[in-house]
Amino acid sequence: MLSYDTAVKLKKAGFEIPFNSRGLLTCKAQALAKEQNNFVSCDHSQCMLQLEEIYVPTLEELIDACGADGIFLWKYEGAWCASRIDPSYDCFTDEYIDEKFSPKKGPIPSEAVANLYLALHSK
Repeated sequence: MLSYDTAVKLKKAGFEIPFNSRGLLTCKAQALAKEQNNFVSCDHSQCMLQLEEIYVPTLEELIDACGADGIFLWKYEGAWCASRIDPSYDCFTDEYIDEKFSPKKGPIPSEAVANLYLALHSK
């Protein structure tokens, strides 16, 4: 599952909850417990009062949000990598002219694609 911290960064970057969303709403306590393989019951009304509730998108939603041209997703040396099909890639020098198109990494596919989304939507 996508980390709570990454979900917060997505929200701050303007990630919009899709109309027929399949992700989940979670709070900080619940998300951190899941990251540590524990179970915590959460009173979502309390989370909403504290503005801690956050949307965690699915991998499919993240891929869609990265753009219509598609992305590459692969595993390399234990890390997941995601990059967008890049018109600025120079295959002769193996360099990216626009750095935001360079591959972004993460421990799981959704983290890599989320990092790509954040790079593409940075100001």
